[in-house]
Amino acid sequence: MEAEIIYYAKDGRRFLDPLKCEEYERTLGLQPGTWGYARESLRNLGENMYLNGYIAIRHEGRNAWHHMITSNLDDYLCDYVNVNDLTEDKRWIAITIGGMIEYLDGKYNDDDECIYLLTYCEQKDFKCDFGATSQQNQDFWEKGKKDTEDYLSRKAKGE
Repeated sequence: MEAEIIYYAKDGRRFLDPLKCEEYERTLGLQPGTWGYARESLRNLGENMYLNGYIAIRHEGRNAWHHMITSNLDDYLCDYVNVNDLTEDKRWIAITIGGMIEYLDGKYNDDDECIYLLTYCEQKDFKCDFGATSQQNQDFWEKGKKDTEDYLSRKAKGE
């Protein structure tokens, strides 16, 4: 009995050689629903935009959730210090699109599956026009659900 393994590229093209399949996929560019695609889409909004929301990336079989928060800390600090004596950077927790990209880019691969829901604004206080953006990926959720089911099954078996 002989078996033939067929490798499918992301666009459905078939290959008998896995290396040729990988090489071909690299020529396809960034795929929607991936970290690489998200990075470039967000970069196009402007790297100086401030963020609030979440981004989740599936890397090496695990989902990692990152919360992006831009917020004034005055209400939390006022019982301990005179906030007017603090410099601006001590009064805010803030993340920009550029800062998020710098933080995440070395941790994840371009083809890692990714979802996000973010609001963005030119001002830290979000007191001007702001936007919202998202990326969804059904495979991200399906694989996470399967991981949970596998974990519960192993746990039930005492593994």
